[in-house]
Amino acid sequence: MKKTIMVALLLMMSIGAGIAAITSINGKWLGPLHTPDDNTTEVEYNFTTDGSKVTGKIESVFGSALIE
Repeated sequence: MKKTIMVALLLMMSIGAGIAAITSINGKWLGPLHTPDDNTTEVEYNFTTDGSKVTGKIESVFGSALIE
């Protein structure tokens, strides 16, 4: 499951870098996380930007992880 969360983090950071150039992504974002076994769970992303640096936290029923 950690691998899935890490993939989601990397994807969000990649997307976040592109979006950050256009507008602020600061704040809480909610969305589904599709797992390899065809299950879906809700995930909450809390982003903070400082210039081009994006940090925050991802939380789900499986736990939480920092985005650094």
